[in-house]
Parts: sequence; structure tokens; C-alpha cells
Amino acid sequence: MLLAGCAQNITPTPATADRSFPVVKPFDLPRAGAKVEADFSLPNTTDNGYLRPVFVGFRSPGPKGRPDAGPKGLEYLDTQDIPVRIHLWKLEAGKRIPVVLSELQEDSSVRPSRVWYEAHPADVFIRHGGAGDDAEELIAIGQFDFNLNYQIWDIARIAPPTPGRYHIEIQSLQDHPQVSQMNFELLVSHYNARGIR
Repeated sequence: MLLAGCAQNITPTPATADRSFPVVKPFDLPRAGAKVEADFSLPNTTDNGYLRPVFVGFRSPGPKGRPDAGPKGLEYLDTQDIPVRIHLWKLEAGKRIPVVLSELQEDSSVRPSRVWYEAHPADVFIRHGGAGDDAEELIAIGQFDFNLNYQIWDIARIAPPTPGRYHIEIQSLQDHPQVSQMNFELLVSHYNARGIR
């Protein structure tokens, strides 16, 4: 599910000196116990005066047509739970301050279905949904290849996305042999801004 708001007056993301955002790190998601961590700086990027939403998720780069996914790989990723453990800290004055992430909620008993985000104090996340990242920001840091196809999923939001320095750790909690042939990466990014400028 791709979430986007209607907005105008989006300020460009200022490049961070360390080019640490968006975050893209190889992540062996199909293997239980696989873990990746990263330090990054959230920039002060606004949309109509509000900080632009930032999501924590994963992406899978692969060739056009996704032959690497096999006949059922993408269907598996779209329909099955992918449990992960996520810890996020804000780094201030030499200290790590835990940050509570927000998780997507959905009420499908109404039409159209209603979606929103709620604080998720636990560190284990089960659900995920399709998302769109801000390709322009990824191109700027050399993390987007036009010859590849990217499948992207959102697990949680950093809400509010307060500018500053952060440390994130994510760990896969379950084997997924159905997609072991695919490549995956941790992704922390703004959502796609196309069409809302």
C-alpha cells in the first residue's frame, strides 16, 4: 500500500555532510538472525511547513521483470508476515535515547479501508506494506540504478521525524527460504514526493 499526502511547497532535502540519509544497507532478510545497523542524520525537510514522513523498511533490487523472484517470490513478500526486531535511538550529547516507532494500522471493515499509524512501543514488527521511496534523494547519494527494478516495503514510521543524529538496528526473526535467492536492503527514506509537489 502506497501512502502519500496531498501537499505543496516541499523543501528540498539538504544533503547531509556524511551522505548518510537515505539509509541503504545490505540486509540478509531471508535468514533468521541476520542483523544490520547504521548511523544516520535526519535532515530538516518540510512539506507545507511539516516535517516530511520518514519510513523504516526494506527494498529488493533486481533485474527488470524480476526473474530472480521466481513465480511466487513477490506474492510471498506481499502476503506473508515478515517479523523483524527494530531498535532506534536518537544520539544526543553522547547518549542513546530510545525512539518509539509507529506502525501502520488498517480497518478493512469500512470501504474504502481506513489506514493510520499508531505508536508501537514493542520492538517486534510483523506487518509490512508496499511503499514508494524518494528516488531523487537516492540518486543524489548513488543508491539508485535505473537499470534495476526496486520493490519497496514500509515496516514503521519515525514519528515525528525530528532532525538529528540516529542509530538503527534491525534483525530478521524468521527464515524465508521462499525468497532466499533475492537481494534485500535496509531502507530508511522519505516517501515518494512525486505528484505532491
